[in-house]
Amino acid sequence: MKNRIFKTMALSTIIAILITTLALSVYISNSYLTETKTIIKHEAIQLKQLLENDPNYLDNELITEARITLIDANGYVLYDSNTKDLENHLDRPEIKDAIIYGYGESLRKSDTYNKNMYYYAVKLNNGEILRLSSYSNSFMGIFIPTLTNSLFIMAILIILCLLLANYQAKEIVKPINNLNLANPQKEDTYEELAPLVDNLNLHNQMRKEFSANVSHELKTPLTSISGYAEIMANGIAKEEDNKLFAQKIYDESQNLINKINDIIKISKLDENRIDLEYQRINYSQLINNCINKLEKFIEDKHIKVNFTSKEIYGFAIVYVMEDIIYNLIQNAIKYNKNNGKVDIDIKQDRKNVIITIADTGIGISDMDIDRIYERFFRSDRSHSSNIEGSGLGLAIVKHGINLHNGTITCDSKLNVGTTFTLSIPKERKR
Repeated sequence: MKNRIFKTMALSTIIAILITTLALSVYISNSYLTETKTIIKHEAIQLKQLLENDPNYLDNELITEARITLIDANGYVLYDSNTKDLENHLDRPEIKDAIIYGYGESLRKSDTYNKNMYYYAVKLNNGEILRLSSYSNSFMGIFIPTLTNSLFIMAILIILCLLLANYQAKEIVKPINNLNLANPQKEDTYEELAPLVDNLNLHNQMRKEFSANVSHELKTPLTSISGYAEIMANGIAKEEDNKLFAQKIYDESQNLINKINDIIKISKLDENRIDLEYQRINYSQLINNCINKLEKFIEDKHIKVNFTSKEIYGFAIVYVMEDIIYNLIQNAIKYNKNNGKVDIDIKQDRKNVIITIADTGIGISDMDIDRIYERFFRSDRSHSSNIEGSGLGLAIVKHGINLHNGTITCDSKLNVGTTFTLSIPKERKR
């Protein structure tokens, strides 16, 4: 992380220095050209006035850095302060404009000096053209002569910025490296790390709760198995009770296996260690399969399950989707009242398959509804403590729905019932 921060800061700084240097050179070049234009125009206007008052004024020694050229109406050079024997200038753009409009200007490369020049020409009252010109350094003309100094200054700035970036990267990463993972809130960190600290603290609490809950959930059936086995091993049980105790041991063993299997499922979902093969499935057929598997359970509690099959298809991870639907229907039966009812509805829109599972069971309190997807959480224990279960069913459901990029909502009232609504994309979202 430190190297990544350092590289990002260093690269950003170098780019900023280069852009600033180029922008400054362009700005200086433009400023120099603007100043040159202003000076040349001002001198041309003054010299025009002097020549119109004294036609021989150019015979005097003039103090100016500008090149002065006097051209007749036919384009022949009458006077040039720097060069003799010049060719006809009638084709020069500034001369053409001055003849027509009274003044003209152009920025071009001089045929005489082979350099960029700025030309400004004005028309005198006698028809002659007065032209002043001066060197106009381009961006490269300013940048190249100072290239050595510019590169030297840029190198110093880059080195200083790299040192600063390295220091800043260390300072940014230091609180993270020194973070007490066991008790992150104990460390004094900068404000931006607060979400990370809070998440770590929440993760630690969930990990501790998970460990405690796993121990408790596994210990209960193991204690029961150990107790029955001890009675049988010591010969305390009556002969006619041995079969009953053996059945109890078998039931608790199955309960223990189911809990362990659910824990393994959660672990695989957490780490994405599952087969992500999507297949086209018939959702109605999948729901009917789950209902058939729970048939004995439904009969024992005298639950009426209402479901009308519809031909609705979509792509999903079959065994994960089966776990989701099976857990929700099982819960709708398990937490229902005897002679209760479960209504299952399936429909679709343009993008999603929507499944609703509603029961007439014990319901979930408002204070518990936000926690029902937590591992081993059992809603309203006074109502459900005598109901067997691993406490992982809805956690598995939530993980499975997230894996399919779907959504799940729950609406519930105590002693009235609970409704879960699933929305699952028909196509796999990559």
